[in-house]
Amino acid sequence: MVEGSISRRATVVAQIALSLLLLVGAGLFVRTLRNLKDLDVGFITDHLITFTVDPKLAGYEDTQTLALYQQVLEKLSGLPGVQSAAATNDPELANNNWGNNITIAAIVCEGDHMNVEWARVSPGYFTTMKMPVLAGREIDQSDRVGTHKVAL
Repeated sequence: MVEGSISRRATVVAQIALSLLLLVGAGLFVRTLRNLKDLDVGFITDHLITFTVDPKLAGYEDTQTLALYQQVLEKLSGLPGVQSAAATNDPELANNNWGNNITIAAIVCEGDHMNVEWARVSPGYFTTMKMPVLAGREIDQSDRVGTHKVAL
């Protein structure tokens, strides 16, 4: 009888210890979520909606996708309550780091490589994301394939 009583007590103590461990873990998780919500990521995260569009799944050819994206942006911009709409192939906070090394003719140093993020954005992207452009200008309608390359 004593052995059964000890094993029951040990089981109860183990259950209480595991329950406390789960409660502490849940509390830490909630605190982490609250800290992440208050984290300054460099742009306004409230009232943003993101989604992915893959025109190839609907049978669009590469030559047709730019026109499709422009139509989608025009329709989204015209919806009631929408202040701004923009597009990118590399959404912020998506953990995509498409990059490439570039060389600028005026700043050539042997063995010096500048690694930059390589993302395509639509005109008005930085305004939509409320990201301040500290120097230069934002991407606009004149920045298209076939024109001078632009970096920001």
